[in-house]
Amino acid sequence: FMQGECIKKELLSLLDELPGLFEGAVEALRKVQPAIDLYRLFLGFTLPSSKADGSKAVPLLQFLISHGNVTTYQWQHGEPPEVVEETLPVLPVDIDNGSSEDQIDFGDLDLGSGSCDSSATSPNGDFVHVGFGDGEEAIVVAGEDSISWDISVEADGTAATGIAQPAVEEQSGHSGAKVARGADALSLLHNPETRTQFFNELEELECFLAQWLSEMQLDGDALSASVLQQAPAEVQLQTRESLLAHLSVVRSCVSSLTTVRMQHLYQLHSSPKYVDRLVDQLQQKLYLSDKNLQSREAVATRRQEALEEQRQLQPKLDLILAKIRQLQKQVQDDISKRYKGRPVNIMGGINVM
Repeated sequence: FMQGECIKKELLSLLDELPGLFEGAVEALRKVQPAIDLYRLFLGFTLPSSKADGSKAVPLLQFLISHGNVTTYQWQHGEPPEVVEETLPVLPVDIDNGSSEDQIDFGDLDLGSGSCDSSATSPNGDFVHVGFGDGEEAIVVAGEDSISWDISVEADGTAATGIAQPAVEEQSGHSGAKVARGADALSLLHNPETRTQFFNELEELECFLAQWLSEMQLDGDALSASVLQQAPAEVQLQTRESLLAHLSVVRSCVSSLTTVRMQHLYQLHSSPKYVDRLVDQLQQKLYLSDKNLQSREAVATRRQEALEEQRQLQPKLDLILAKIRQLQKQVQDDISKRYKGRPVNIMGGINVM
């Protein structure tokens, strides 16, 4: 649920849900292990030659089950990185995270008062003396003659002070450590490339189970029956119910990660332009919502005004109707006199009101 106060910030905060969702997906994926074992066993039986190796089928699914949602670096190199330099989505600088009241108020500083010694020979002053009470020591900052101002600007724009900074260099170069940067620093399900491979392997497994189930439901498929007679016992013992159970688990795993909400989260994580586009769409919806609320309030106001006007005009309307009925009665009597007292009734008109 979003408050709508700062849409971009609230959208990016939704990315905090992804790690927990991915961990839940990996836990659900472990239930697919029997289907993976069955698929590999089937491939090893039907394609025993070098054309296909059943033990290498759906490798990413097996890796996720064994190691969890680790970094892409570990998937590619077979060992975890020593340092992970993950580029996290940052809030754009145009987001207003606070009002001007949160800023520091320096008050009315009197920079021209005589409390400070301004007789220094340089703009920075030779020393600053802070006066203390009795028994307290004074703090003296040395003049600029004792400070080394040898700071050269390197070609990359950084300042070189001549002081050795091994910690900074180690952080930037990591001294030959196993560093995961960029896409390699992302987890397997965060990385769009490996996530696509993950879905492809799930779809491959789903199609295998669906095709096998379809062939099993065909009556008189003697070819499949004869082929499976030489299959391993685990393959021969599969029934429609067991295949349906495997297929249901696989489809449940796919559906949990392909919802509309998850697709939005994927795009939010990988595409800054998508964030801006989604923010524009939500702002447009908020504008239309506010406009509809204002229109509803205006209609309600006009309704109240119309009801008040009706209440004020109702007595006048009742008086007019009474006068019309009286006039109609007089017309009826006059016509009746002209026709020797014959009864006269005027139909319609005021009678229907």
